[in-house]
Amino acid sequence: MYNWYAVNDPRGLAPEGWHIPTDFEWQTTVTCLGGAGSAGGAMKERGTANWSSPNTGADNLSGFAAMPGGFRSSNGSFAFIRDIGSYWTASEDDSSNSWNHSFSKTNDDVLRIPSTKVFGLSVRCIRD
Repeated sequence: MYNWYAVNDPRGLAPEGWHIPTDFEWQTTVTCLGGAGSAGGAMKERGTANWSSPNTGADNLSGFAAMPGGFRSSNGSFAFIRDIGSYWTASEDDSSNSWNHSFSKTNDDVLRIPSTKVFGLSVRCIRD
């Protein structure tokens, strides 16, 4: 789990040759996989070894294998582990919030959500 400030630290969270995807890159991926209302199934890890049941629609046809890390709130507590997976983008919404894309055990959506930058969320890197 990383807060948005760590994700965008100038020292670079991503290894050399990789970067944290922008909101546009996330939206492009979601669109290519059928749109926000169904791409979650194609991006979530199959089964309930890591996800709580029912893990609706998960077939991981994309190979992305989104995992349900939940999130870390501003007070340091963790929530929704095994129920949701939320991934930061490198893109701000405003001075207090940044965009993330989230998956849930209860549907096959990918939700685009502005969240406070101090929350800890998961991160996926993409190759440059």
